[in-house]
Amino acid sequence: MLKKIVLILPLLSLTLIAYNQDEINTFKEHCNNGNGTICSVLGSMYEDGTDGVAKKKSRALKYYKKACNSKVNSENIETIGVSCYYTAYFYDNGIGTKINRINAITYYRKACNNKVTQGCYNYSLAYVKGEGVKKDYKKGFKYALKACNDTNTKDDSKTKGCLIVSELYSNGQGVKINKKKAFTYAKKACHLGSATGCENTGVYYTKGIGVKQDYKQMKKYFQKACKKGSKTACGYYKMTKDW
Repeated sequence: MLKKIVLILPLLSLTLIAYNQDEINTFKEHCNNGNGTICSVLGSMYEDGTDGVAKKKSRALKYYKKACNSKVNSENIETIGVSCYYTAYFYDNGIGTKINRINAITYYRKACNNKVTQGCYNYSLAYVKGEGVKKDYKKGFKYALKACNDTNTKDDSKTKGCLIVSELYSNGQGVKINKKKAFTYAKKACHLGSATGCENTGVYYTKGIGVKQDYKQMKKYFQKACKKGSKTACGYYKMTKDW
């Protein structure tokens, strides 16, 4: 299953005290009238069992879902996007509901379209692996590229998106084979912190695939991958450091 992202929703700073039932009912009324931000706050309250409500995951899902499906504007887009991601995550992991991969994938896409990089990556991965949907490398590539090129984050999903893009360019899956771009995105993943990206970059330099063969750069990237925890790269570096 996929790891839940941790993001702070706007207005959560307001939910630090227990509300009385009248106040909670007012929140619900605002939510039912289309206030997505308030729906998000209610979802968080029911998920954690705080601020005057009992923990109830199914109700948390209800309000996250209502938030996700509410009207989006420039002020609430990130809050709505996070609510879409949580909705997807609940469906993906059977939290407050039965596992439903189709619904999970649908809401990962909504999260992606509302600026949540993890949603783009998870949506891409589903199509690349054919998990809950028929494999579609073209669609997987499109959303992996969107995750990789997100300029607002440097989280793990951005890095993994770059790795998928590199792999698909290398294999010609969903996109025309382009070894130079495969190298470029592997290197980008490396500089975002991926040991696999660094290791793959070293391999490209070793074989001169997508880039001019360069043993000095090869050793540099194998060493980077080794320091990031790749035992395979440590072996490559040890084997080639005297070249």
